[in-house]
Amino acid sequence: MWRFIGQLTLLTLVIMPSTLLAQSTIQVGETRVGSLSEGDKRLPLDGSLYDRYVFEGQAGQRIKIELTSTSFEPYLALMDRDGTELISSSADADTRTARIEITLSYTGRYHIRVNSLHKDGTGRYTLKIQ
Repeated sequence: MWRFIGQLTLLTLVIMPSTLLAQSTIQVGETRVGSLSEGDKRLPLDGSLYDRYVFEGQAGQRIKIELTSTSFEPYLALMDRDGTELISSSADADTRTARIEITLSYTGRYHIRVNSLHKDGTGRYTLKIQ
């Protein structure tokens, strides 16, 4: 039985898109502190480090996501359940905060990608979703 469960887990990991694997959960109303560091996943397009968060949203729900860092230039993206980017934002130079405000179009899972505007960006950040 354990062998079957191991094979099923491996099959799930092979089928699931790799861009949706490494993620943490976040709830609307929550603030999380994280860090971009060597060993994190890198975006294929530009090689920048990123963290991914997932949350459950409701159709018609208005949300605001903020990413703040004094260590790197924040870049924030919201993606749908399939990993398709819906909207993105880079930081305001004065506040070092990237912001997204959007009304969600469906009930279900959404993904947030936290990364730096520059390939070599590392350090601590704060992610808030309201």
